[in-house]
Amino acid sequence: MEATAEGLKGKSIGVLQGAIQETYAKEHREKYGVMVVSYKDQNMAWGDLLNGRIDASLVMSAAEQTGFLNKPQGKGFGFIGKPVSDDTILGSGIGFGLRKGDNATKKQLDAAIDKVRADSTIKTLAEKHFPGIDVSVSAQ
Repeated sequence: MEATAEGLKGKSIGVLQGAIQETYAKEHREKYGVMVVSYKDQNMAWGDLLNGRIDASLVMSAAEQTGFLNKPQGKGFGFIGKPVSDDTILGSGIGFGLRKGDNATKKQLDAAIDKVRADSTIKTLAEKHFPGIDVSVSAQ
């Protein structure tokens, strides 16, 4: 099974209700014959994946890794395909919300990001907690 719309045709994927992954799946998978099943809780989706009621789950990779794949019940499961992308729906990275004009906090946050990037803290923690997942950080 491929993670493309064509490869998932006739299959079912679980998504968290109200999450951007649900919006993405409905836009990029459902109209191509993939059944999108929405769950109020991601653990419910993983439970149905374990019991064969859905064929796949679409969720942020870090959440999938720590919430399911690194746990005993995740043995035998893994990521397939390439990461999905759609900047309009999914955005491009993770951001911090700050008050408009709060330049002092932005400056402190940028400095902290630069520090943990420079001293390899991000790389060390990523390798430990999210092996194989790109968590590179850039200050904007």
